[in-house]
Amino acid sequence: MLERNQGSLTNNTVIAALARVKTLSIVRQLDSNDKSGQLTPSQNPLDLSTADLNNMNSSISELPMHQLFLAGAHLRFSSFAARDLTAANFQGAYLIEAQFGQAILTNSTFSIAILAIANFLKAYLKNSDFSRATITEADFSQTNIDYSDFS
Repeated sequence: MLERNQGSLTNNTVIAALARVKTLSIVRQLDSNDKSGQLTPSQNPLDLSTADLNNMNSSISELPMHQLFLAGAHLRFSSFAARDLTAANFQGAYLIEAQFGQAILTNSTFSIAILAIANFLKAYLKNSDFSRATITEADFSQTNIDYSDFS
């Protein structure tokens, strides 16, 4: 697909949607051993920055998602509830009505992200970075935000 579209999957919306569905389908089929081998010094990780992942529900799996990289991704109505997202990178992401309730987000970054009506109820955000994030109507009730940066 990349060769037929001059190295881009975003020029054609049909191709972009097809690539998204196939990618998410394949990632969901991998077991923990397969997934663990994807992020090694000798292999480049899948870069999902600026990806459109609206309505994604990662809460259906209990596997940890440490060092998840979704910088600049569009995550409207996406759910990461009750997931271990230690050291996740959501820098510059669009998190509109995203669900992070009871998630573990220690050492994660949301700097310059857009967080509107996001739910962090009972989440664990110790030492996380929300610097220069735009936060509107987000729920941080009963959330541990010790040592987090909201400047």
